[in-house]
Amino acid sequence: MFKERIKELRLRKHWTQEYIASLLGITRPGYSSYENGARLPSIQILIKIADLHHVTTDYLLGRSNDVPNPDLLCYQLEGLDKSEVIAIESFIDYMKFKSLEQKNGSPT
Repeated sequence: MFKERIKELRLRKHWTQEYIASLLGITRPGYSSYENGARLPSIQILIKIADLHHVTTDYLLGRSNDVPNPDLLCYQLEGLDKSEVIAIESFIDYMKFKSLEQKNGSPT
């Protein structure tokens, strides 16, 4: 369940494995091993993945099916083309992640 969910969430945002790995501070092969089921992430990385996608760790682990509505920002982005919406959503996700890192005292 975990590997399917993280792949689905990544693809929904049109992120590459390289991009999400860089946000997590790990290598692309390391992240790829999570998506192909070869490894499970540490608790710290699991929490970072959940934070990046605005879901709970329970959702990622298959203990819950509650996922936030991905269309919450659509009304504010109406009139933009798909690439502009993706760029804005990616920037918002990046800024939220950086904010969480600062609050948690993690290095940037």
